[in-house]
Amino acid sequence: MSSLLERDGAYRAGDRAVFTQYRPQAKQALNEDEVNGDVALIGTVLWARNHDQDIAIVSDDRRVRTVAEGLGATVTGTVGVVVRAVHEGMDPEEAKDLVRRIDSRGLHMTGELRETAYRLIDEAAKE
Repeated sequence: MSSLLERDGAYRAGDRAVFTQYRPQAKQALNEDEVNGDVALIGTVLWARNHDQDIAIVSDDRRVRTVAEGLGATVTGTVGVVVRAVHEGMDPEEAKDLVRRIDSRGLHMTGELRETAYRLIDEAAKE
């Protein structure tokens, strides 16, 4: 992220205060008592919003996704990243295997989400 922002001159590596100033507001938006990864993510979205910057995030947490979308961020999840990879040339069978491995290592998809992921992968492969 810092390299992207450095290119536009908006952020200098190591200048964490640029983003941390938005953490109190992010904690409030998420109803969190402590700073965590979700708070840091929403703080960055707030920074982008206040600096008229487009931002996209990847999260599978429904609450984070809802808040980020409400703040104007483009949001996708793990499945969206895999489907995009198929659009970019990843083999569909490799993508389905990746979804299975992700599911077995912590994402824990419902059967419905897994089937939706496979359908989206198949559709992306046809495009």
